[in-house]
Amino acid sequence: MCYQSFLSSCQMIFYQIRSSGFLLFILLIATSSLYSQNSESHYFYISGVSREQGLSHNQVKTIFKDSRGFLWFGTYDGLNRYDGYKCVRYLYNKEEDGSFQNKIIHRIYEDTTGYLWIGASGNDVFRYDNKNETFSAFPLPLSGLSSESSSHHVYDISEDPKGTLWFATTKGLYQFSPSSEKITPYSAAGLPQHVDVEALYFESSGRMWVGTKGHGLFVIEDHEAQSILEGVITPYITGIIQEGDKLWITTAGGGLFEYHIDTGNYKQFRVNNLPERALPNLINEMIPKNDGFYLATYGGIFIFDISNERFYELKSHLNFPRYPQNLGFNALYLDNQNVLWAANQSMGVYKYYLYHDDFRHIVPFPEQKEHPGNVIHSVYETKEKYLLLGSEAGLILFDKK
Repeated sequence: MCYQSFLSSCQMIFYQIRSSGFLLFILLIATSSLYSQNSESHYFYISGVSREQGLSHNQVKTIFKDSRGFLWFGTYDGLNRYDGYKCVRYLYNKEEDGSFQNKIIHRIYEDTTGYLWIGASGNDVFRYDNKNETFSAFPLPLSGLSSESSSHHVYDISEDPKGTLWFATTKGLYQFSPSSEKITPYSAAGLPQHVDVEALYFESSGRMWVGTKGHGLFVIEDHEAQSILEGVITPYITGIIQEGDKLWITTAGGGLFEYHIDTGNYKQFRVNNLPERALPNLINEMIPKNDGFYLATYGGIFIFDISNERFYELKSHLNFPRYPQNLGFNALYLDNQNVLWAANQSMGVYKYYLYHDDFRHIVPFPEQKEHPGNVIHSVYETKEKYLLLGSEAGLILFDKK
């Protein structure tokens, strides 16, 4: 687009606006000064959910979306339901049954019948009935535990192919029978008694994989537990996902492990080859994506690409440095609008709009990040296929070519 054409277009626009009885000053910028690029970054920060939106606590442990479309946030001070605008806190008076006040919510799970199960600190597991919005508390048996170590933390909840619910706690495995509506402890030959269990996964055959804190990985079949990769895998397991004939296992300190179920072969992947105890290798949660995983770590959010076996840190665009100061993340959820919800360890829940590498970014004043011309409120495409950008510095004409 030549400069004369640029001026002609602007004069035409100015005339049309002036003839309507309004006077508008148009900012004339040569198109060569506009900054446009195909971004190599992975997200734009949009907004977040914190105490300003009613979140009960900014330290968020878990995120879950139920079958009705609500997002649930488990925090260090109770349970929250989010409808896209505000949070509803489920914090009851301590005198009432089913109190969540001052409870750490570690896990939220929806069973096949539609109940929500809440794993928290304390000696109960809670069930939420969304039809009448009531909670029921189910006590965890304390038999065999000393009074000094009687408090549980329920870190994971899963359902086996037969419909039995399982709870991973700091004091071992427990199961819930729908017929009796009681929770009972579970033991298997070869599994340490009262072991701290952090992660559960069931194969379709019913075989159970158990990740522990301090004792590594176990597989349980016919009530017998077998230690897997003993002495090899980092003993603190935080998550297990199956992809085909492989298990992907996250650890606190050792990064990510790939385990072939049939052959027993394995690989260890440390984030960017950092030392094992480096913060990015302390992985709290992993969720699948196309050809890889998103990882929530103590050192930020990372993407693992299975095809090239590489890690990529999730970064903001260089012109929008909105990455939180606290890089510790506990949990992730990816919705169907390609928005990544990330539970920060002290700043609430962050929302990131993810986009492909061919996403084009237009910055009128790339060298002046605080310039009002970079604040765009409206966009209009002319018949000549130019873009009119309504900014806080005036009207800007941009040639897409």
